Amino acid sequence: MKVLRHILIFIAGLILYFIIDIYVRPIHLLENFQQIYRSQVVQLKKEVTNPLTIAVGNNDTYTAKLMNTYSNKFPMIIYNNSGATYNSLKEFERGTCNFAITQLDLAESLYKGDYPFNNSNKDIRIVSGLNNVSLILMARSDFTIKNTINTNNLYLTLGDLQKYISMTSNTTTICIDMSDESTYYMLMNILHLYKFDMTKLNIIRGNVFETNNINEITSDFQSGNIDIIAATIIHPDDRIRKFYQSFPCRFIGIEDIDMDNIHVKSPNYIRDSINLEDYEVTSDQVRMLEVFSCPLSIITTQETDNDTVYRYINGLFENIEYLHKNYKQGELKSYKKNNSSEVLDGFLTEQDYYKIQGYKNTSGRQIDSLTPSSFYNIKSMIPIHEGTRKYLMKIGLITYNDSDFCKNYLPDGDPRKMQNLVVNCNSMPELVDGRHYGHGIF
Repeated sequence: MKVLRHILIFIAGLILYFIIDIYVRPIHLLENFQQIYRSQVVQLKKEVTNPLTIAVGNNDTYTAKLMNTYSNKFPMIIYNNSGATYNSLKEFERGTCNFAITQLDLAESLYKGDYPFNNSNKDIRIVSGLNNVSLILMARSDFTIKNTINTNNLYLTLGDLQKYISMTSNTTTICIDMSDESTYYMLMNILHLYKFDMTKLNIIRGNVFETNNINEITSDFQSGNIDIIAATIIHPDDRIRKFYQSFPCRFIGIEDIDMDNIHVKSPNYIRDSINLEDYEVTSDQVRMLEVFSCPLSIITTQETDNDTVYRYINGLFENIEYLHKNYKQGELKSYKKNNSSEVLDGFLTEQDYYKIQGYKNTSGRQIDSLTPSSFYNIKSMIPIHEGTRKYLMKIGLITYNDSDFCKNYLPDGDPRKMQNLVVNCNSMPELVDGRHYGHGIF
């Protein structure tokens, strides 16, 4: 009996062991797997697991290509939308994206609730600046004003055009390129501020730079039904070079325009210069064309995480050389991919257009105007985001001293009273002992 009892106890113990092993083994295996997993898996940064969404405009524009290049360093979901800067701002207003690239004057209009927006949005915050966007005006080659007014200008100016329109009985037709709807807003703002006789202007809209070389707009431009074409560009813009080669035109400058008028309403507009040699313009026009320009800016809301914004602007600054190099390489690869070969006399011949003396591909050089100072050269009534403020404090562009002596301000709308963005106040006795690097009011 004893032997049988021992055998039964042994069998029961063996069964119990197997039962316990069946239930306990997976737990040990899971713990071992988790330990191995934790030791091998690289912890993802927050911006990788939670990439922000940024509205950049059409996918073939400079802003879209720039952000695609940067997304290799800072992962983002690129939100492409037609209509570029204006539509990007509208998408931002709808809440479909975290960030948006837009014109600073448009962002301020949304902030204030001015035209073309009906309601103000005080939650907008500036992340950083970017390149300047310029308004370029092109009159057809046979458009002349010399029979109506006396002028000594070598070419057409906006001031001459304003006088001509007020004196002539003819109607002048201006076609606004709608690849970016902000062109309409920018031009109409200028025409009203400089008191153009709107009753003598026929304003139409159209997509000037369509894929096909000849379209309805360009045909009307050639025939004389359209007198002037208006577009906004980031200089140099290869579309303008191609347009001028097909339809030689007269560029309109702003040398005789007083900027004080526009600064009362739009202090962000500046007088900028465009080198017409980039567009292979004939020598009968001036080399440097003066134009209205406005900064592009990256905006977000004040609720966006401070660390995310800090990493974003810090990454832009630290990777400026990477952006320059890789943006240009991407442009070169894209160009060669589309234009690398053609059949000549039955042979497939490689064509390196960069070695042809008469050819200038200017589009890849838009990146050259993006400098580190572009990121923080921000003069706006819109506050900067706290994440950007943290970055600007780190590099010393925002002081740790809040003295009003060192603030950058526009007291009464007069740009002549505006101080420089970075004011060195270290010479002031009351500030010498404080940690101070200059202060902008953002």
